[in-house]
Amino acid sequence: MFKRNLLFIVISFICLFLIGCGGGSGEENPPKPVDDNPTVDPGKENEPQEETPKENEFEFDVLEKEFNLKCYEEKQIVKVVSKEYESVKLTYKSNNESVVTVSEDGLVKALSGGSAIITVEALDFPDSGVATIKVNVTEASITLTGLTEMTASESQTLKVEKNYALQEAIDFVSSDTNIATVDDKGNVTAISGGVVTITAKAMTSQKQASITITVTEIVSDPTEIKITSNVSSEVYLDTEIILSAEVLPKGANQEVEWTCTNQARATIDPDGYVNIIKSGKITIKCTSKANPNIKASFSFDVLDYIDPEKFFNSIHVANPLNNQVKAYGFGPIKESAGLTQIDYIEVIAGAVTLIGWDLDWVLNENFMVPASNTNPRPGTIREIRYICVHDTATTHSHTTAYNLANNLKSTSNTTSWHYSAGAGVVFHSIPDNEVAHHAGDGTSTPQVFTDTGVKAIGTEPAWVTISDDGFFEFTPFYRGKYDSTLKMKSTIEAPEVPIQYYSGGWQTSGYRKARTSDLPNYTSVTNYVGENGNYWMTNMWWSQSYQTLSNRGGNLNSIGIESCVNYGCDLYRVWMTLAKLIGTKLLPLHQLTPAYVKQHNTFSGKNCPETLRENDLWPYFMKMVEAEYTFYTKMRDFIVTFDKGDTDLINESGQIIKWPEVDTPVTYTIHVVKRDGTYDKTFTYTSIIPAKITNPRHVGQEDAYYYMTLEAREKQIEHRND
Repeated sequence: MFKRNLLFIVISFICLFLIGCGGGSGEENPPKPVDDNPTVDPGKENEPQEETPKENEFEFDVLEKEFNLKCYEEKQIVKVVSKEYESVKLTYKSNNESVVTVSEDGLVKALSGGSAIITVEALDFPDSGVATIKVNVTEASITLTGLTEMTASESQTLKVEKNYALQEAIDFVSSDTNIATVDDKGNVTAISGGVVTITAKAMTSQKQASITITVTEIVSDPTEIKITSNVSSEVYLDTEIILSAEVLPKGANQEVEWTCTNQARATIDPDGYVNIIKSGKITIKCTSKANPNIKASFSFDVLDYIDPEKFFNSIHVANPLNNQVKAYGFGPIKESAGLTQIDYIEVIAGAVTLIGWDLDWVLNENFMVPASNTNPRPGTIREIRYICVHDTATTHSHTTAYNLANNLKSTSNTTSWHYSAGAGVVFHSIPDNEVAHHAGDGTSTPQVFTDTGVKAIGTEPAWVTISDDGFFEFTPFYRGKYDSTLKMKSTIEAPEVPIQYYSGGWQTSGYRKARTSDLPNYTSVTNYVGENGNYWMTNMWWSQSYQTLSNRGGNLNSIGIESCVNYGCDLYRVWMTLAKLIGTKLLPLHQLTPAYVKQHNTFSGKNCPETLRENDLWPYFMKMVEAEYTFYTKMRDFIVTFDKGDTDLINESGQIIKWPEVDTPVTYTIHVVKRDGTYDKTFTYTSIIPAKITNPRHVGQEDAYYYMTLEAREKQIEHRND
């Protein structure tokens, strides 16, 4: 048909051309009369004559007359039309929309098993006919395959196959979990003898399949234990060690008991996770619970240092801290210069590592409060259990560490603390083993610990919360983090606390059970792991002034440190100095770990150290403390050299001292040599020093530079005018 149309067009053009060749508008070439009875050449009377094409004649077709689909599969109908009719609108219709539907653009969707006929028409050309397509859809189903016979304690993974095109979750259910269990991945574990049916159900299509498994109870006497481990025979102090045991022969009771021959060097939990305490040879024994005579052991040597590369990787800071922070305190910050506000904003110049390498800091012991001055120094000897961090909450430029220590030395007030920390200098005022008055929890009530009855996991204190029904809960520090999946509820009820309202002062209108929100938000409830392996928790008290449930032991059992936030100081250098004091001196000296570094807030509910807390920098500061402590205690047999290279953007301690015009990478190296020559490596790292941007408003009449990454700039912009 397309060829006939083309021939018609060509003949029409020829006719027009011949007419045009007839000349002008005169009668020299008059039109020939139409012959009503044209003659036909002899012998051609029966030959078909060329028909004159009809106007608007249109034909189309479809590429496939029949095709097959899976349930939920889609397919586009492909039409075939001549080029000049490509824009003609075709309509599609399914005669069985429960099986397939078709869109106005010809997209076919399979919904269920069966067959359907799709008709295709061009409504603007009713004489063009109708094309039909048959669509066959396979009924949707799933199959579940696997072993149909198992022995007790054996495991297998079932395989689910779908014959349809739909992504959906599969739920597995065991008809009897006493015989076999199944998890959400289709992993089946045979428990005891019997017949069980495992069903797999597709959550969206609701299709399901089942398999019946016969479990044979085979009770075999253990003959051997095979131990496997993720480590070799020599490991670092900080290596994570996990052991697993297989009791042979197959079908034997798999229950075992783990023990460590030297509990002072390592412990092992029921899951085979080893917690290394100190170096030396460690032997782990594994005993069959079904037959205690069947045993196996695994031994390894623990080096007397941590993995240097792992440690230095962990303290590297790729994007140094450069947050805009607000320092909080009493003022005015510098009245002589017209700076009368009490708080100020500063951009922290952080460092490329969490350790301050060649930080120039000194500990001054010349400002001890005289023993005769019993108000700030009562002289009471006590047990040291914690380090308590404060900030001065005085932003005036003269509130330096020197002035704090000098004033404390001659004061007659009772308020006192042990150390005053500034940027690069610390003053010692009261001996560590004596009580000072700094934490706000008084001295009349001693700290007393109660056995919670909750078996500890690991050796570190737990994170404590309060359950919805009012009982203390313990989340263990396990494998390097607080693992909420291991949370355990004790039988110790949280105390009742006043229901308060404020009307010119806090007023009581009844009592309620304490909630987690009443606890210190950064340090929780003080606890430790007792000799019996249980968590022991402190006694607590309600702080009326700050409306919090607080810990005891602040004044009587902690070392108090005041850190400076005075205007003009380098806040980050103050925190570096503070981290050095705590991590390399106080914790090792008093045989404490970073878990026992607390805030003033821990003991009284006061928002202190306010600048660290309000700027969400307490977790970062604690990483600095942990880095200093770990390096000092675990790598003392090494000579470590920090080399900043030829950059002038950071100093020898790794802190930023100059801000570039554009974000600029700096490369530094850490050379690590063990004193006995058994280890010698150099590690290279790169940090990005962010570019400076200018903001004409800072404090008073001064200009200030804000040095932040793009993300930090966007985050902090709303606080520029605070």
